Amino acid sequence: LRLIPEGGCFVNTGRGAVVDERGLERVARDGKILFGLDVFQTEPLPADSPLRGMTNVVMTSHAAGPTPDRRQDCGRFAFANIRAYFAGKPVESTLDAVRYDLST
Repeated sequence: LRLIPEGGCFVNTGRGAVVDERGLERVARDGKILFGLDVFQTEPLPADSPLRGMTNVVMTSHAAGPTPDRRQDCGRFAFANIRAYFAGKPVESTLDAVRYDLST
């Protein structure tokens, strides 16, 4: 991470374990590079994580990964959940307000 030039950007949408999160936190504190993070070693990211609130860190809740060929599947999944919800049936992958706040 220290090899990324000032003003550069590090993006991780793959796996949280591919980068040392503590090291990432130290580099992010410098504020010299930007971070786009969609995955973390612990998900959802703990509420007390130093990464939260850093202006040079943008986080999403493990949703940035679908490639163009998988987007239709994501849409089908979402609509199946919407249909199930309105039919009074269980939905998959629910996210309540507390978990949402921890993930963003």
